[in-house]
Amino acid sequence: MSEILVMGATGTVGSGVVDILAEQGADFAAAVRDDESEARLRDLGVDTVRADYSDPDSLLAAMHGVAHVFLILPLDQSMMDWGRNAIAAAKEAEVKCVVRSSVLGADANAHFRLGRAHGVMDQTLDESGLPFVVLRPNTFMQNYVRYLGPAIRETGLLPLAEQDGATSFIDARDVAAAVAAVLLEPDRHLGRIYTLTGPEALDNTAVAEIIAKAAGRDVRYQKVEIEEAGLALESLGMPEWNVHMVLSMTRYVKAGYAAFTTKAVEHLTGRPARTFEQFAEDFADAWK
Repeated sequence: MSEILVMGATGTVGSGVVDILAEQGADFAAAVRDDESEARLRDLGVDTVRADYSDPDSLLAAMHGVAHVFLILPLDQSMMDWGRNAIAAAKEAEVKCVVRSSVLGADANAHFRLGRAHGVMDQTLDESGLPFVVLRPNTFMQNYVRYLGPAIRETGLLPLAEQDGATSFIDARDVAAAVAAVLLEPDRHLGRIYTLTGPEALDNTAVAEIIAKAAGRDVRYQKVEIEEAGLALESLGMPEWNVHMVLSMTRYVKAGYAAFTTKAVEHLTGRPARTFEQFAEDFADAWK
């Protein structure tokens, strides 16, 4: 069996973790749920195992003999149940360390839904008795490509409801680098919780200006109300539960709670976190 198991190996963060571990020559396997993902990763020379968060037996089989597990949960209404299944499997498999990706502001008593959900999972992991490391990243810069890219390309507008609230956005590549650093030397970090942010806090007016400069076109921040943002997400087919979770984070940012910065990325990786300007230069084609 492999030394490390990467859950969520095809996601925004997980795929980055896989790339770094492969570059480092680490002994790891990527957990996959379907034939397509398995074939794609195997073509890249990555060992894979089948695991499904909704199938406890598959989780236990995937974790058997594994020392360290990276646990990241999809934003889904079943997230809590899936997290409990994974933690229970890790405990039964006697995993030596679970490295979990949570969210900034996570707390079982948080006043916003997304933070409360992740906080309960963090607490469940703590109460399991498993050795752990928890990473709590702020909002990903990549959201401006993956989710907002089409709107920016088509309209030149950035329609969001955070008003003047600022966020210390983090590049998902830096999150992946921090995760990989912990997975490779978990004993140095056992029991610790790291809040991961970028080096500065920006509101969406500043973000629009940075994107406009990188893409060489006019991009403007369009302030919308929370209700309007929710209707827009629903029109894109986002499930109601997910909409409420996303809007809870929007309110958190609007209230000014997501603007603080840390140097956790530099502490874990040995280099400063990327700025939004650096990110925008790398992904400028997404907005042209």
